[in-house]
Amino acid sequence: MLSEAERAATELQLGELIAIQPRKIRGGFAPGQRMPSGVRPGKGRAQSLDFDGISPYAPGDDVRWIEWKSSLRTGVTQMRRFAAESHRARMIVLDLRPDLYFGARDRLMAKSACLIAAWLGWESLALQEPVGLIIPGKDEIAPRRGRRHLLGLLDAITAAYQTPVSGGNASDVLDAASLALGRGDEICLISDLPVHPAALAEQARCLSRLRRMRIYLVEDRALTGPVVPGRYPSRGPDGVRRTPVVGSNSASDDDADRRRELIEAGWDLVEAMDILPRGVAAA
Repeated sequence: MLSEAERAATELQLGELIAIQPRKIRGGFAPGQRMPSGVRPGKGRAQSLDFDGISPYAPGDDVRWIEWKSSLRTGVTQMRRFAAESHRARMIVLDLRPDLYFGARDRLMAKSACLIAAWLGWESLALQEPVGLIIPGKDEIAPRRGRRHLLGLLDAITAAYQTPVSGGNASDVLDAASLALGRGDEICLISDLPVHPAALAEQARCLSRLRRMRIYLVEDRALTGPVVPGRYPSRGPDGVRRTPVVGSNSASDDDADRRRELIEAGWDLVEAMDILPRGVAAA
């Protein structure tokens, strides 16, 4: 019999994916990537002249839009932001390999991946942008707009979480994700840091010329620092108990090299837990 804490860490309900929706789209966007003012289809979220707020300077910002009064008042360079007029389709590639059904803290990494996928879906809805989904070993959902489409996508995520598929490989479906998109659209891969990144790096070298490539890294908090050797029992959504063993040499020393290889190949790496609302990220 699972305790309340174990149930919260291992089980996933549709209501959790619905509740993850952001109330406002703020922060984390490149210049001009704000709430849209129209529904004209486009590929780059082009900037309009509709004022959308003020936020700190980020590398690459146009210095013509510095808000001098706010900058002098706060001591930090502030920029005027404007709404976006055009849109970018997004294809979410959700990795739910059995390896991700592990969690020494907070929750299973697979559940975190599903929450992040839901957050990206709600973000696309707020930006009035098409969003699709591919789960390796499952059916593909083509990008579309609308709340009804998004709710169907979230329902598919919930069902897929209950029945993990062994043998599925996220790198095998990136070409299919690319075919569902147009030039300048976005592929969002949600997974852990691959042990052998060569396949992902090679695909990014081919696809990043036409698509924007992002990896949202899902990592267990207990593994981001020094790992204490020992046995780490966990329970998957199917109720099967697993006990990974962490040895004294298990902490990988080449994480930085793997990250560098992916970035140089064209992937944007995002620490996935940083994009979730604070209450969820610390659950």
